[in-house]
Parts: sequence; structure tokens; C-alpha cells
Amino acid sequence: LDIPLKRTTTPAVDYLEREELEALLHAIDLSKFDGRRDFTLLSLAYQTGARVQEILNLRVCDLQLTPPAWVRLLGKGSKERVIPLWNQTAELLRALLVERNLAAKGTSSVFTNLQGKPLTRWGFRYILQKHVRAAAAILPTLADKHVHPHILRHTTAVHMLQAGVDPNSIRDCLGHANSETTW
Repeated sequence: LDIPLKRTTTPAVDYLEREELEALLHAIDLSKFDGRRDFTLLSLAYQTGARVQEILNLRVCDLQLTPPAWVRLLGKGSKERVIPLWNQTAELLRALLVERNLAAKGTSSVFTNLQGKPLTRWGFRYILQKHVRAAAAILPTLADKHVHPHILRHTTAVHMLQAGVDPNSIRDCLGHANSETTW
């Protein structure tokens, strides 16, 4: 117990600036089904600050898309939280469900690959990297960043903090047990 802890520098948290996030979303081709799915996937991930697995486990019955719209996320330790949805995000999800011909309260996965199977973590990473490469052609700062799936969660937290949201509210939105783990 008397041995002191090793002192190291804490690395800075990676996140996307607003213009980088906008470039990423604008780089997605909305004329194709997979582009519309990807736009909805990344928009929902950013808006909720959800962990990748929470998004991938999302079922249609976890969504309430009529006002007031919300999403139910099942997090670590089977902790459940409900996050309100922006009108734009709810509309994207409604359109995706209609396009996939899914019943409003079904148990089907919301996000699937082109074979109709639930997306995997690797599929999510592939989708993100594909659109980051396209966005880097528009905004070169993205080419220098290590963009990974968890960066969307960090981006949500930082943007909420920059907007003046109380850190305890950010903690609750992200599903953290205490404020210490949020930062």
C-alpha cells in the first residue's frame, strides 16, 4: 500500500469538432439505402451518446417515435436508460423502419447489414471508416485524426459540455455510474 502509483500523463480525449461531424454526415450518399441507414446510425449514435453495442442491440420495440420521441438503451450491467430523441432523429428512424417494412413494436434489429443480419461492431467500424475517408477529402483535418466508433460518444459529451449542459446531466445521458467516470 505504501508503493506510490506510477505517474503518467493522461491522454487527451479524442472527439470531433462540429465542422468535422458535419463533414462526416454530409459525406454520406443518401440516394442509396445503405447511405440512409448509415446516416441514421451515425446521427443516432451522436445524438444519444450511446455505446456502439447499445446501438447495435437496439430493437424496434425500444423506440417511441411519436412525440415525445425516445429510445430505450440497455447499457453495461443491464442498466436501462431512456433518452429523448430530437425530432430530426425520430424522423430518420421512422423513415428507416418504413423503408425496411418493420412493424412499430416488433423485436427486429433496427440496424442490419445488407444481408439483413444485425450489424456487428466490425460492421459499425467499417461504416464509420468508409465515411470518414470520404469526409477527409472535404475536410483534411479528419485525415489526421484517429476516428474510432467510441469517438462519437466522446463528441456527444464534449459538445454537451460546450453547450453548457450540467455535468451530472451528461453523466446520466451517457449512462455512467458516477461523474468521475465521465471525464
